[in-house]
Amino acid sequence: MSFQVTYSGSIHLPDHQYWLDPRHPVPLAFISHAHFDHFSAHQHAHASQPTAHLISCRTDLSTTIDAWPWATPQTINTGLQATLYPAGHVLGSAMIELNDGHQSLLYTGDFKLRDSLTAEKAAPPRADILIMETTYGLPHYVMPPTEKTVRQILDFCRATLEDDETPVLLAYSLGKTQELLARLTPHLDVPFYLHPQAYKIAQAYEQLGYALGSYAEIPHSYKKRGEAVILAPPQMNGTAWMKNIPARRVALISGWALDPGAIYRYRCDAAFPLSDHADYNELLELVRMVKPRRVYTVHGFAVEFAETLRQLGIEAWALGQENQLDFFEQYQSKRRPNFKSLSLPSRKKIIAREPDPETFLAFAQAAEEIAELSSKKSKVRVLAQYLAKLSSTTLPLAALYFSGRVYPTASSRTLNFSWSLMKRAVLEVAECTESDFKEIYRSAGDSATTTECLLEGKTKSEPWPLTQVAQWFELISNTSGSLQKVHIAANTLRCITPLEAKYLSKLVTGDLRLGLKEGLVEEGIAAAFSQPLRLVREALLLCGDIGRVALAAQNNSLPEVTLQVFNPIPFMLATPLPTAASIIQHMGQELWAEYKYDGIRCQIHKQGARVELYSRELRCITDTFPEIAIDAASLPFDFIADGEVLGWQQGRPLPFTQLQRRLGRQEHDLFLGSEIPVALILYDCLYWEGESLLHRELRERKAFLSRLAENPRPTILVAQEKILRGEAALEAFFQQARLEGHEGLMIKNPRSLYTIGQRGQFWIKYKQPFNTLDVVVVAVQYGHGKRRGMLSDYTFAVRDDDGQLHVIGKAYSGLTNREIEALTQHFLATTIREEEGRLIVKPTVVLEVAFNAITPSSRYPCGLALRFPRIVTIRHDKTPEEIDTLSFCRSLAYKASGSES
Repeated sequence: MSFQVTYSGSIHLPDHQYWLDPRHPVPLAFISHAHFDHFSAHQHAHASQPTAHLISCRTDLSTTIDAWPWATPQTINTGLQATLYPAGHVLGSAMIELNDGHQSLLYTGDFKLRDSLTAEKAAPPRADILIMETTYGLPHYVMPPTEKTVRQILDFCRATLEDDETPVLLAYSLGKTQELLARLTPHLDVPFYLHPQAYKIAQAYEQLGYALGSYAEIPHSYKKRGEAVILAPPQMNGTAWMKNIPARRVALISGWALDPGAIYRYRCDAAFPLSDHADYNELLELVRMVKPRRVYTVHGFAVEFAETLRQLGIEAWALGQENQLDFFEQYQSKRRPNFKSLSLPSRKKIIAREPDPETFLAFAQAAEEIAELSSKKSKVRVLAQYLAKLSSTTLPLAALYFSGRVYPTASSRTLNFSWSLMKRAVLEVAECTESDFKEIYRSAGDSATTTECLLEGKTKSEPWPLTQVAQWFELISNTSGSLQKVHIAANTLRCITPLEAKYLSKLVTGDLRLGLKEGLVEEGIAAAFSQPLRLVREALLLCGDIGRVALAAQNNSLPEVTLQVFNPIPFMLATPLPTAASIIQHMGQELWAEYKYDGIRCQIHKQGARVELYSRELRCITDTFPEIAIDAASLPFDFIADGEVLGWQQGRPLPFTQLQRRLGRQEHDLFLGSEIPVALILYDCLYWEGESLLHRELRERKAFLSRLAENPRPTILVAQEKILRGEAALEAFFQQARLEGHEGLMIKNPRSLYTIGQRGQFWIKYKQPFNTLDVVVVAVQYGHGKRRGMLSDYTFAVRDDDGQLHVIGKAYSGLTNREIEALTQHFLATTIREEEGRLIVKPTVVLEVAFNAITPSSRYPCGLALRFPRIVTIRHDKTPEEIDTLSFCRSLAYKASGSES
């Protein structure tokens, strides 16, 4: 006799009139566990003792349930013998073995083989027929070690609490919540609050002898922040109940977190792959353990997993898929099932192959893992492990890409490929419209993740070595014509995974956003190759190429990286002090003072007839100021010097607003040279005739500049220092500097070394305090990254004499997350309309905004814009009628420009 199995939404054994986990009421059923979708109001049912208890706690069903002990054969009224074995899914979840005297059938229900703190260990017996759930029946559903995921969840909770926010973990009320309590409460000394559904079940677990740590039902109208961890069912996300929790940061705890874009699909801030279901490896392991002659698959990826088993020589098909029965005949031959192929080593070959570390997929996977970590130390550790695997060919590329760049800082190369072109390629491959993109973007929060979501299922992956990625960037950079670039990008996207497309988009936009700043990349390089971090950082400052530094670290040759001409290095920075008295207190009575120039910081490199000028961002600006390069080329020395480009006329600086007109201009004909003349004023020397001066004192370095002063050129000047004594002399020299049109003073320690890229206490800047304006917010936009979902970008305005508002700037820095969250709620309630991606709001919120200057600008209709605006505070004490006026702004701009018209 053979078991007859039918399936019409539920599994039925018609010869015995017995149902397995039916979702509709039947006369006689087996209930594998107490999740709502696995039981109904049956007339009579069988279940494990813990499951019967949990069902009684969850519902008031009138079903008669026979509560059976483990591994104890029971007889069903049809003469069928049944035995229950733990399934490991949740507390009380059971597999049932049915034996009719001729053969045995094992039905798993939901199961997992991994160890659990709150569920019995799975113990599947041998059987002739296996009916198994296959929720995660695809190869990429391989769960990471539970301990690793728990550490990530703990890091998420700690980081959220430290930010004075409330971590909310979305987890099923039965099973996942209790497992999280058991694993998290010993490590976090804060209250754990549960949704009422989860609290009721946790109490039932306690009654069954499972200690879950300290927890309580969430108080009504809970409004605190940063003081507790909250666990709630996933279906509560987005509800009014959830929205009442202030300053929340939401994480999904689910195996579906392995899917690309899970946080956007489920609208949460983080997603961690922890599941009560068997992953792909465990599905294969179960078949190996049970050694059935025939396998039926059900739920999830049943068709795909059955096909995998058939490829291994095991008769298998998916229940409810009639076409699967067509495969039956070809497996009726005496083909022996290849259970050995399901042993762990073979399974790794089938489904757990890690990508070649030299490929872009391995880079993307490492980047994704780093992005999900909260701890900086963990980020560095993962990065170091990845970099250590790479060859000398791919290591420089990976290090460069992890710093978020396509070309080194010192390189003048550009990609010449805008995000708009990349998006056209994405839309072409995804076969969707701009409106589709915007719809996904609202949830995703950034363009790269939107790309990943749109390309899911639309691409076919082929190995893409990092060396070919570099070639792709070169091809894009060298290709002229937008259509050709889009065509190249689209062809590439069709051949890579959505995850790779995500990180390609991030590199194209220069916005990697892994929480992995360049300093942590340096730490990763140092850790990967056991090098002193100091040497790694010094080498990077000197050459500006993190790929070259990584290779030097790998080759143990970091000391050989030295300062070179045409490799610009980060500038030494100064620390501001507010008063002459504070400067005297810090620097002493005798001071070395220079004018502080209001221009463009410039590093000049000269070797032979070649001269290059570099900006503060280390961008080449030689073509913007060709007259300076021409004058410098005629000097008889090779050197690198630090200084400032000023608008300069008749021995006096021009206002910065006039110099701005020359920025970014290609002026080979010098047509603006006579209208807006410039000069480069040098105040430090870093390299002279083949020798680095970085380890010499400032007074020695300045001595080399005197050689340039002895060879005067019209556009190249040398700053003169003045020795001052006491506060009065300092104030007098400051006023002289202001009268001559300069920002203020620089006070320098003559014995200081040139500290590359650092803001130390050896250079002090003393200048006029910043101005502030009171303005009113008229439009807001959603932020990105950690501020995704919060209205954190504010467009503001001043009023004219008639009370009309005029936009004069935009700011997004200066407020705390708590202030931004409160303002978000206010702006959502006072929105007038949506316009071009921003919300136009009622002008009610007054801000005090600091700025460096007010400059003429065509950006806004009023003709003015604030330079470097940032928010000082929210002026709760002021009304929109009390904000500053447009005429006052014009007067400030007039004073700054020195106009006499």
